[in-house]
Amino acid sequence: MPDPSEIFTIEDFLNVLKQRRLSPHTLTAYASDLRLAEDFLDKPLVQARERELFRYMASLDHLKATTVRRRLIALHRFFDYVERQGYIKEDPSGNLASPGLPQRLPKYLSDKETQRLFKSLPSEDVEDLRNMAILKLLYFTGMRIGEVQQLNVEHLQLENRQLLVRGKGDKERLIPVSQTLMEILGQWLEAREAMRFIKSDAFFVSLGRNHRGKRISYGAIRQIVKSMLQAAGLGDYSPHKLRHTFATQLLDRGAPLEQISKLLGHSRLDTTLIYAQTEPGKLRSAVELLG
Repeated sequence: MPDPSEIFTIEDFLNVLKQRRLSPHTLTAYASDLRLAEDFLDKPLVQARERELFRYMASLDHLKATTVRRRLIALHRFFDYVERQGYIKEDPSGNLASPGLPQRLPKYLSDKETQRLFKSLPSEDVEDLRNMAILKLLYFTGMRIGEVQQLNVEHLQLENRQLLVRGKGDKERLIPVSQTLMEILGQWLEAREAMRFIKSDAFFVSLGRNHRGKRISYGAIRQIVKSMLQAAGLGDYSPHKLRHTFATQLLDRGAPLEQISKLLGHSRLDTTLIYAQTEPGKLRSAVELLG
């Protein structure tokens, strides 16, 4: 067998993932995690031995369990691919175990906090309008930031009042749009169409000097939402918590778990089940309904 370091590299693997149309954010995470492992080994990752990977995983014991688990997933996926393609005889990561993750409820905004957030949103110019549309799209649909970033104008189906969303693994789903959300999206679309400098088909574009008129970046959306949460005094929440808020508030209002799962784009229902882990106070209220 030829020297595997000459025929398959981390960059080769990333190119494979690009062909599968993974989001730029996911690709960046894989690239970082795999290169950190390769730096530790001080040799091409494809040449790693099982004992070397055990030493690498042991060196991560100071990190959060979620971070260690993510790095392990990257290694499993890399070695699974190179083994199936015949670049190595046996997957050296096969016996590496993922650390247990703490069971905890997703953190989400209460109704009162949601209203405070909406009331704090500025509406002075077109940039404020765009930012408001981004935030309300995340809240009213439960979309991921990467999905919002990749949204095109053609994906908004006005006649059917729904959005065509391309999620993880390039899987498509249709999300119905409420009248409240449709109004703000329509206002942004009208303002967007009036901007002659926009050449991109992206629904949300940058209005800054450097990337004016181009598709807005993942990092920019994240920072915009983070800033709006902080301005409303909700700095303890991350932008992703709007997705948790969407799911939890739907469940509280009686929406079936199966429907919430479809809206979120979960491939498995058990991924959505975490939102069904009701808080103790609500459980007590439910029991007292029996008298």
